[in-house]
Amino acid sequence: TLRKAPKLSYQALHPGNNKQNVPLALSIILETTIAAAKSYLPNREDIASFLTIFNTWWTISNSKKRYTPNKLGNAIVKGDQKTDFYRKLADYIETWSKPLVFTLITQIARAFINTLRAHAILIDELLNDNYEFILTAGLQSDPIERRFSQYRQMSGGRFLVSLREVMNSEQISVCR
Repeated sequence: TLRKAPKLSYQALHPGNNKQNVPLALSIILETTIAAAKSYLPNREDIASFLTIFNTWWTISNSKKRYTPNKLGNAIVKGDQKTDFYRKLADYIETWSKPLVFTLITQIARAFINTLRAHAILIDELLNDNYEFILTAGLQSDPIERRFSQYRQMSGGRFLVSLREVMNSEQISVCR
């Protein structure tokens, strides 16, 4: 009955078999949930700060437009400190993962740390190679998965697709 956090639900906090459900996970780090945490738990600033860190990461990592109303969601440009945020978050996760009281699974923590550092390096390299801006949503696996889904559909819906079928699909895509 938390009216200040309308998207926060029992299922979001206890996902069961829906652990990879992005909307459920996002409902935990939304601005409304952060505001509710500040309001209902004023003595626990750590909770709101923790949620804010991950909300910031999500917003920066999902930029799809050059300019958005939320400046964190803007494309990354040289000098905007967003790659520094990635590096600091990687350091934070690494420090946070050392005590085994409450932490991420080791493999997830390592993958997250490596991804954050790799994105920071890649983005800095692209900006140094005179790219004007970087849309970070393109660095995720979603576009790749969407492309492979197209290959499977164009190959009769089979899960395993041969190189020849990929090449044929690419030729068809170019002709369109």
